[in-house]
Amino acid sequence: MRSMTIARKLVLGFGAVVALSALLGVIALVRLKSVSDALTAVVIDSLPGTYSAGRLAVFAEEERAAMLAHLASSGTGQRDHFEVEIAAQNTNFVNEGKSYETTITTAADREIYSRISPTHQNFMRIWAKIEPLSRAGKGTMALAMWQSEAVPIFHEWQKTLEELAKFNKLNGEANGLAATAAAARGLYWILTVLISALLSIFQSKDDPEGRFHSNTR
Repeated sequence: MRSMTIARKLVLGFGAVVALSALLGVIALVRLKSVSDALTAVVIDSLPGTYSAGRLAVFAEEERAAMLAHLASSGTGQRDHFEVEIAAQNTNFVNEGKSYETTITTAADREIYSRISPTHQNFMRIWAKIEPLSRAGKGTMALAMWQSEAVPIFHEWQKTLEELAKFNKLNGEANGLAATAAAARGLYWILTVLISALLSIFQSKDDPEGRFHSNTR
C-alpha cells in the first residue's frame, strides 16, 4: 500500500507538471500573439506612416514655395527653373502618397488620406490657371488669383496633412501602449500560474504521508 501511495504521488506530480507546462504554453502563445499584433501595427502602420506623412507635408510646402518663387520671378529662365521644380515636387508628392497607402491599416486612417489627393488635384488645377498669367508677366492678376483661389485650397490641403500626421502620432502611441500592456498581462498570468504551482508544491511537502495512508485505508 505504501508503494502505491508513492506511485500515486509520482503520477500526480508528473501530471501536474505536464498540465502546468501546457497551461504556461497556452498563456505564452496567447499573450505573444497580442504583443505581435500590436508590434506589427507599430512597424507596418505607425512608424512608416508617421515618416511618410511628414514627407508629404514637406513636399506640399516645397511645391507651394516653388509656385510663389515663380510668381515673384522676372525672367523666363527663372520661370522655367521653377516650373521644373514644381513638377518635381508634384511627382514627389504623388509617389509618396502611393507609399503612404501601403501603411494604411485602419478605416480612420484611410478616411483622412482619402481627402488629401482630391484637395491636391484641385490645388494643381488652380495653379494651371495661374501659371500662364505668371509666365506672361501678368504678376498682379496672377497674384490676385493666387490669393483668392489657391491660398484657401492650400490651407485646406495643409490642414488635412496636419491631421494625418497627428493621427499617425497618436496611433503610434496607442499601438506602443497596447504592446506594452499585452506583454505586462502575459507576464502577470505566467507569474500567477507559477506562484500558484509553487504554493501547491510547498503545501504537498507539508502534507504528512499519513494523510495519504489514511485515504487509502
